[in-house]
Amino acid sequence: MLKLPSTYGAEIVHVAIQSDDAQATAAMYRDVLGYADLGTFSPKNLTAIWLFDGHTYLSVVTYHDESTAESRALPRTPCIHHLGLEADDPAQCAKTLLGMGYQLLSPEGEMPVKFMTPDKTMFEITPRGYFHARFIEQATPSRR
Repeated sequence: MLKLPSTYGAEIVHVAIQSDDAQATAAMYRDVLGYADLGTFSPKNLTAIWLFDGHTYLSVVTYHDESTAESRALPRTPCIHHLGLEADDPAQCAKTLLGMGYQLLSPEGEMPVKFMTPDKTMFEITPRGYFHARFIEQATPSRR
């Protein structure tokens, strides 16, 4: 696989889909396209169904209200909501983006770090291995 250099070692590992019906949308990815179901979570003001194809983590989200910056950042219509990147140094990457005028959407110090680009594209940055640790390692029984 071709690896291009990145200042922060960033790569896209996650895509969030905003849906009016998260269950039906997730069922299509699971039942037709073969994504594995990682679980349903309800953090903050949304329901997120997490899926995995062995390479890319997919979350299908439905917001319940507009109480967070990320829920207000885009119209509440079906769309690709954001891209998730893992980076070697997300804090430095975030600092650089803030210096370039990008808008921070998540509370400072919270992980993942969510940003809105000047052209209204949302993305999040996490440390390398964040999604694997959250979904795969937690779901695998310890081998001691």
